[in-house]
Amino acid sequence: MRWLLIISILLLFLGCRKKGCTDSYAINYNEKAKKEDGSCSYESDKFLGTYSVSDSVAGGMLPFDYYHKQYDFEIFRDVSAPNKITIRNFANFSVPYIYQDVSAFVDGNTFTLPNQAPISNELTPTEKTISGSGSISGDSIFFDYSFKNEFDESFGGRGLGKK
Repeated sequence: MRWLLIISILLLFLGCRKKGCTDSYAINYNEKAKKEDGSCSYESDKFLGTYSVSDSVAGGMLPFDYYHKQYDFEIFRDVSAPNKITIRNFANFSVPYIYQDVSAFVDGNTFTLPNQAPISNELTPTEKTISGSGSISGDSIFFDYSFKNEFDESFGGRGLGKK
């Protein structure tokens, strides 16, 4: 009987481990949680999804070179860090079946694209560089960016999108 009581008490204490989010990068991190329950939320979560985007770009060799584009881009969480996002088809540099990704860092409702060369599934590396920033409000995203093409021409753009 005594062993049964001891075993019952041990099972009670061992079975009562507090469940919750154990990832310190999550916005709902629970330092008292001892067992991960899959409930972690991240600042990047509000950005995730596909957006229908409209943007305008100016620059290049001609002083009044300007164009307007409509396209879709997709945002997903970067596998290397939970508060980093990857934007596929940002600025619509892609041609069909060829994608280009850029990485951005999330801080609250804003994101920052450090200067980078987009990563592509093309066989040849891209010579473009891009940087920018943006923000989200509800299901709308707003962004500014600048880039240089393979001829070292500078361009600037501004856009908005909706999920």
